[in-house]
Amino acid sequence: MDVFIHEMEPYKSEYKIRVRISRVWRAKKYNTNKDDGLHSVLIDEKGDAIHAIINESDYPLVHKKIQQGKVYDIHKFFTRKNQENFKILDHQSQVRFNAMTIFEAVEGNCPEIPEQRFYLVEFDQLKARMNDNTILTDLYGCLKSIVPPHETTVKHKESKCERQEREDLRITLWGNTARQVDMETIRKTSPPVLMALTSLKIKEYLDKPAPSNTSNTCIFINPYIPETNKYRLQFSKLVDRVQILPTPFKQPTSEEIQETDMKTVTELNILDPLSYKEQMVYCNGSISRFATHDGWWYKGCPRCYRELKEQEHDNQLGCSLHGKQEILPCFRVYMTITDDQNDAAVIIMGKPAEQLFGSSCKDLVSKRSYPTEATLPEEIEKTRGQKFLFQLKIKDDGELIIKDIFPHMESSVAPFENDPATMTPDPVPFQKRRAAGTSKKGLFISEPNKKSRRVKEKQRNMKPHHRHQLKTKKLFDPG
Repeated sequence: MDVFIHEMEPYKSEYKIRVRISRVWRAKKYNTNKDDGLHSVLIDEKGDAIHAIINESDYPLVHKKIQQGKVYDIHKFFTRKNQENFKILDHQSQVRFNAMTIFEAVEGNCPEIPEQRFYLVEFDQLKARMNDNTILTDLYGCLKSIVPPHETTVKHKESKCERQEREDLRITLWGNTARQVDMETIRKTSPPVLMALTSLKIKEYLDKPAPSNTSNTCIFINPYIPETNKYRLQFSKLVDRVQILPTPFKQPTSEEIQETDMKTVTELNILDPLSYKEQMVYCNGSISRFATHDGWWYKGCPRCYRELKEQEHDNQLGCSLHGKQEILPCFRVYMTITDDQNDAAVIIMGKPAEQLFGSSCKDLVSKRSYPTEATLPEEIEKTRGQKFLFQLKIKDDGELIIKDIFPHMESSVAPFENDPATMTPDPVPFQKRRAAGTSKKGLFISEPNKKSRRVKEKQRNMKPHHRHQLKTKKLFDPG
């Protein structure tokens, strides 16, 4: 029986539908790293949408039968009642495909069926959704700033988006979502970078909405929607270029600060290596300059990070422990820190360098070309003048190595507030704008306010995240 999506009821198996298979993603079972089948959103010519699932047991047999963006006539599937909470879409039913489901591809673009279907919520409606996970939230806006992936026990990204009314919203992405956001594409894209984020949950922090991803979140860069041209006109200035912000640093507790061995820069220069052989020291200072006499990176071993050197028997680069290895670019940046009273030469390598410069050394070396080995990337140059609390270790030869970095302390005993507890969502996929040639019709529809319902959730360990900041405007009339 041929039906439209809005007519579909739970617990039926006789339906036949013509739909576009829109966004497709692999989800994870709640609170685990186990795959939970293949999920997708189906859209029909009326513009309605429904959530479809291929169970993990059927995934190997079915996933190759479908392709994201294509239109199919589908039958021999069944429907179930939609879940009570964490709904992807506000529909009473959910579609289930299995190995017996028949997918008949429809030739042509079928422009009458939208490319995407999002249910956008205005930023000023988010308070009503705080801690209410009945239906997950879709957002759209102009990406204004982004913090590269970094670890807070695990990786995350932070970004800021802005509405056309220039209202800011910070969004935190965790896990695989943070890892898979293409920072290089964002850097190279001319403003504006418009972003749609789906299936977010809205937590509450300091009485404000705090969106973060779920295992069903998908991200779209510059998707087409009817309001796209208005956004492009509003955010097409150079000042609307995405800012790549420095990676935030973990903050020590007041107890940790009181136990630190604080030194001035002058005292760093007169440390006795024998006395401080097993001891870390701390120093407040700013980065004043860099030295490039030995470049800013070295060819390292991917297993132990030792510098690769020419082997005597064949003059090829190899590791003293692991033999011949593929080259891994590793940071070794010589810089000078100052506290206005004196200077000290220090070296930063490894994870502290990645944290400070907001990128891996491999990415900086492989994605860009530099006139000479002494040419510093912009990511390094822009840290000049920035102030930090440095944790350092002195080597036997007197070299000072930075082992960790914290926010700068105006006073050596000034307390820091601990980071707020954060819920850990599951890893999710990242999707880019579809290639040209497909249907450009898209529907973004605002949902009306819903009464908030607080749901208790268990706190979990923090995972890698990304914080985005969006800006958008009220363009979506409640449908």
